[in-house]
Amino acid sequence: MEYSEIILSSRLFKGVSEDELSSMLACLGAKRKKYCKGERIYSSGDVISAIGLVLCGRIHIESADHWGSVSLIAECAPSDIFGEVCGVMGEMPIDFDVSAAADCDILFLSAGKILCSCSSACPFHMRVTENLAAALGEKTLALAAKVLHLSKRTIREKLLSYLSEQSKKSGSSEFDIPFNRQQLADYLCSERSALSAELGRLKNDGIIDFKKNHFVLL
Repeated sequence: MEYSEIILSSRLFKGVSEDELSSMLACLGAKRKKYCKGERIYSSGDVISAIGLVLCGRIHIESADHWGSVSLIAECAPSDIFGEVCGVMGEMPIDFDVSAAADCDILFLSAGKILCSCSSACPFHMRVTENLAAALGEKTLALAAKVLHLSKRTIREKLLSYLSEQSKKSGSSEFDIPFNRQQLADYLCSERSALSAELGRLKNDGIIDFKKNHFVLL
């Protein structure tokens, strides 16, 4: 099956075997859809009932205020899932936009079918439900980490908080981040020029080194 390796590497399908995959996807009402770069997947105000899994490409989850200022909430790459919180909550409209940051394929899965055991009592169903609960917990931790970064008073403190977190996640003082400069500025709610200038000062001060999205904490 195309993309089976990506699907099985997703947090949502941990512990599911390749032999179970076809029947599992049918049970969960899986539907695949392609999007072109820049195409909108969801808009603020939509009510969603599906959980999306990125098969290829990238998506951006963004929030825009009344005046059009956009903040990047998250970027999702292959095997990442999105919309799980709102999909589980059901009838609540979303307050963010989801768009294709590159040409992408998305697999949509019915949140309701994940949460409710099917009549066939599929052996994998409980694993997927447990995995969804774990994914929701991880998403909560990720949002808490962003709140921590944004609570810092200066751009330097925000940058060091974010880079420290990325270093811990990678288990190394040398790592890549998933953002370019504009995306990083949006994620940290900062102006790109001010953020780039602060990165330069941190490099000159011997605190970090970097090239594009590759960073080293010194």
